[in-house]
Amino acid sequence: MYKGNYYRLVRELDRIRKAFGSAILITKGYDVLDSKFAMCQAVQIYPQNNDSTRLMQVIETLINQNTVKLSKVNLLSNKQIYVEL
Repeated sequence: MYKGNYYRLVRELDRIRKAFGSAILITKGYDVLDSKFAMCQAVQIYPQNNDSTRLMQVIETLINQNTVKLSKVNLLSNKQIYVEL
């Protein structure tokens, strides 16, 4: 299950990066203390160009177009974006 989640998450993040047009940094990935992170079902990301608002808009557009399939996306107070399969 972990491996399948990993490959799915990589595909979704790559679609987001391509649509966004700029590099996206993973600020939190694997974390044994959080089951979603431990099972590779969630990451926190941050745009390298610092435009979190636009990145969030791109992700929401991709979800609405069914281009990416994510169950949860939140813009956090630190401008990072939580993404969950």
